[in-house]
Amino acid sequence: MPAQWMVGIAFVILGGALAAGFVWIALDARTEEWDGVYKRAGLLRRRWFVGLLAFAVVAFAVSMTWLPYQFVRAAQLPGQPLAVAVTGQQYAFNLDTQCLPTDKPVEFSVTSKDVTHGFAIYSPDGHIVGQTQAMPGYTNVLRVSLPTPGTYILRCDELCGPGHPFMQRQITVGSCGGSAGACGASACG
Repeated sequence: MPAQWMVGIAFVILGGALAAGFVWIALDARTEEWDGVYKRAGLLRRRWFVGLLAFAVVAFAVSMTWLPYQFVRAAQLPGQPLAVAVTGQQYAFNLDTQCLPTDKPVEFSVTSKDVTHGFAIYSPDGHIVGQTQAMPGYTNVLRVSLPTPGTYILRCDELCGPGHPFMQRQITVGSCGGSAGACGASACG
């Protein structure tokens, strides 16, 4: 089950529990003095707060492994990555390689010469594989593995000027036409 569904179901269950608690207090308020209802409502609010706080802490701790932190990505994609330097500038991406290996970790070091650009990698079937920002004076690192051989598209996904819609580049993953040097030290597989 996708994480979005689990979060949605948890939200509905917790919302239903909260609504049931308030309905119970509202119905009980008709038969009891105000002071008793007020004390029970305060107790319910305190318990609800502690429960939500505990849920939030657990959800935060569990979701940490889903976030794109470098130590998490390095554990998910072990091994020595192929380092690829990427520099964005209006309206092109400059890479130090033309071909990448399949199923090997690749670490893109992404920066910009002029303005902020988005650096998005799209698989041959059009799905986004990874994304980071290319910012002047700063280098972001994106670690990915590209399992499907073919032509991947690198697109800018941050509005960077009038030529933005045309800022894209193709890169080959897998067979490099016998040019082993195009993949640097790694074979293209």
